[in-house]
Amino acid sequence: MKKTILTAMLIMSSCALLCAAALAERCALAEKYIEDRYLDWSLIDKAGSELEGVLKEEPANLKANLLLSRVWIFRGDKAAGNDEKIKCYDKAAELGKAAMVIDQNSADAHFYYAAGIGRNAQLKGIFNALGVVGEVKKEMDRTIELDPKHVIGLNALAQYYMEVPGLFGGSIEKSEELLLRAKEIDPNQSMTYVTLAKVFMRQGKRGKAKELCEFVLNMKEPTKKAYYILDDKPDAEKLLCELSR
Repeated sequence: MKKTILTAMLIMSSCALLCAAALAERCALAEKYIEDRYLDWSLIDKAGSELEGVLKEEPANLKANLLLSRVWIFRGDKAAGNDEKIKCYDKAAELGKAAMVIDQNSADAHFYYAAGIGRNAQLKGIFNALGVVGEVKKEMDRTIELDPKHVIGLNALAQYYMEVPGLFGGSIEKSEELLLRAKEIDPNQSMTYVTLAKVFMRQGKRGKAKELCEFVLNMKEPTKKAYYILDDKPDAEKLLCELSR
């Protein structure tokens, strides 16, 4: 009898391990789809389908919640109208918050929650409302506290300081400081140079801004190729046009 129970327990344990491995593989595939989105935007929907499937089987899967939050952020960025964007960002924030419940010490969970509510606040025209600003700032600070080398988080916090009025704690100097820190951590992250160029433009340092934009256009191995091709390179080109006027 004891042998039968032990055998059953071993079988159950093996099944659980196989199931966990299968879900991890699906998350890895979805992440590859996300990183390859510059090749074919429909890969975002494929990633979404994979991740929704994972969450049906395991709602508390941290990785799936985080990746699906990213998917909804990208969908929101791509959506045509504000109503659709708001729905997407709401979903991203919801998933980020779910990830925070699963693991309060996940830097990405705090980051994607902040990204969702921050983007929505801007769309709704209430970004300067003290409550929203305070929550976004708190979650961004927590992101960096948990992972001081979270380069995308440093970029987002720098943008926060650049966009928020001084009355609510905005500071162009703090923005520059954070971006220089991000640049030191990862010299090949293209978004850092684009954001820093915007900071320099606001400071009247047009020559430095131009140098950074040209640097971005000549990058050979950006850390995040999708961000580079879809966002950072086009942004650098646009900024250069502005600087040439």
